[in-house]
Amino acid sequence: MLVTAVLFDLYDTLAYLRSDLIDAERREQARLAGVDADAWAGLWRANILDRMRGALGGLQDEFRVLLQGLGVDPSPALLDLLLEREHAVWNRAVTLYPEALPLLDELRRRGYRLGLVSNCSAQAGDVVRRNGLDARLDALTLSFEVGALKPSPEIFLHACTPARRSAWRRPSACSSRTAHSPSWTRPRRSGWSA
Repeated sequence: MLVTAVLFDLYDTLAYLRSDLIDAERREQARLAGVDADAWAGLWRANILDRMRGALGGLQDEFRVLLQGLGVDPSPALLDLLLEREHAVWNRAVTLYPEALPLLDELRRRGYRLGLVSNCSAQAGDVVRRNGLDARLDALTLSFEVGALKPSPEIFLHACTPARRSAWRRPSACSSRTAHSPSWTRPRRSGWSA
């Protein structure tokens, strides 16, 4: 079978995340919101799956819901400040590997359709767009936007919806590349090669 399209994962495949920067920002957010730093960090960790599914809404909704979970009704000014800081820290904390863009450009030059499927929260969507990844992709499937997580076949099949280009409607012509090998079995169950 001829492979005509390749799906990538974001984290640890095209980019890496400096969690130490995120952790430091969480401590500062707790201070600004007047909540216990350990409780704030724990709440973010406890809600990761809901946030990656988009179940809490957009990023502003996430902050509101999480702060309310700690008994704080955040003012619009506090939410604006936290959102500004959150965007800034994610822009510093997520870095593309040096070979990521040249690789995508070379695969595009060779005629492959390219896509990204990632388990991520709303912050990653901004990072993908800021780094110019979206302009190099035929399909961008982020879990928080589609409400499904890898390794579920639904997230891979979302890239094959009728609104996608022809290569994405034929999963058997696609290959998935991820740094996390357990995810590879699900694309195969969806008709993808891995």
